Amino acid sequence: CQGFLLGKERAGLLLMFQMMNAARYEVGVQGLGIASAAHQAALAYARERLQGRSMTNREPQTGQVAIIEHPDVRRSLLMQSAYVQAMRALASYTGWCMDMAHITEGEERDRWQGLVELFTPVCKAWCSNWGFRVSEWALEIFDGYA
Repeated sequence: CQGFLLGKERAGLLLMFQMMNAARYEVGVQGLGIASAAHQAALAYARERLQGRSMTNREPQTGQVAIIEHPDVRRSLLMQSAYVQAMRALASYTGWCMDMAHITEGEERDRWQGLVELFTPVCKAWCSNWGFRVSEWALEIFDGYA
């Protein structure tokens, strides 16, 4: 087996932390992607699935309505959308801070790097946690089945 030195000698731990920060950010983005896909699938299903009558017209001769017309389903879809948009904003801002930390110098770079260090763990934890919860809510739109 042959090994190669990547980066400067005695700087391996620093490189490992940079790699782990990128990986933590990517976990948050994965949570966002999963939540977004789950929400989009639930929204499409809710527009197609017919069940029950309209809340405003309960006459028996009226046809069934799509479940998106039911208040609790609509509330759930709006909650999903709100969290997906919040995750997208957090992940985008964190990524922008990372970019700014790479292209600036001096005190400005330190300020951006401080924001990266603040938002990276928040992005990882918050987006992965809420990504799972949004997926649970989306599954409920499918009546618990996917």
